Amino acid sequence: MKIYVMRHGRTNWNEKLITQGRSQNMLSKTGKAEAMEIAKNFASTKIDLIVCSPLKRTMQTANLVNQYHHVKIIRDKRLIEIDQGVFTGRPCQKQTVAEQEAKRLRLAGYGLESFLSVYQRINDFIKNIKREYPYENILVVTHEAPAVYLSEILAGHPIDKQNPFTMSRFANAEIRHFEI
Repeated sequence: MKIYVMRHGRTNWNEKLITQGRSQNMLSKTGKAEAMEIAKNFASTKIDLIVCSPLKRTMQTANLVNQYHHVKIIRDKRLIEIDQGVFTGRPCQKQTVAEQEAKRLRLAGYGLESFLSVYQRINDFIKNIKREYPYENILVVTHEAPAVYLSEILAGHPIDKQNPFTMSRFANAEIRHFEI
């Protein structure tokens, strides 16, 4: 089975460094362009199914890629972005040093989802992917934290279950290929 992991294209909030979390943002003009460029370059790759987060920016990205594949798109809530709690919609520059540290450490009282929770749902997704989605070539469209965990688990790298950002980052509209 071939799995392609893709992060959604850029949004206005990505460009303005505003914490997105589970917000329902759409792709920016730049995000649409970068997703279309990747979609064109990816057009000759065989895809049997697209599985994506239910948030608008991932669905929009998946639909742009799917213009070249015309396959079924399935929404899977395990691929949703990490919940950023009270920081959702707040510019990063306006967060105090203490707030940035609380966010990084996922401290209680801020409504933040833990990195361990993201790891567990992504690990569940991977463990069940062959049974739930019995296809040969799958494109997974998701967000940075889930994409990092997907990438690291599928590559067989050591996993920091408490902080995915010590691992390799995922650029907007980036695609990585794995075989399982």
